Amino acid sequence: MKFSEKIYVRTVALLVILIIAMLVVSVAFAVAGECDKNATKTETVVEHSQQRFQRVVKADKSPLTVYVDTETNVMYLISNYGGACVMFDAEGKPLLWDGGATK
Repeated sequence: MKFSEKIYVRTVALLVILIIAMLVVSVAFAVAGECDKNATKTETVVEHSQQRFQRVVKADKSPLTVYVDTETNVMYLISNYGGACVMFDAEGKPLLWDGGATK
């Protein structure tokens, strides 16, 4: 194979990888947008269900959502970009959900 053919093959391979990466990012944004359609304003969820984790706070256009573990009342901060962490109070203890009594 000539040197110019090798360059052509590598260029085509890189373009294919770039197109695949762009498609993955496009699908990720489409899914994230679809998930946020129902959460257009800050809301506190007061309904009770049988799910262990419930969404309790979602701000308009924010990538962050607060969930509560219904068995322990521990609050978790979840990012649409894949991050999750336990929320802590000023003393370093896990932050507990008070049912929305405080703002």
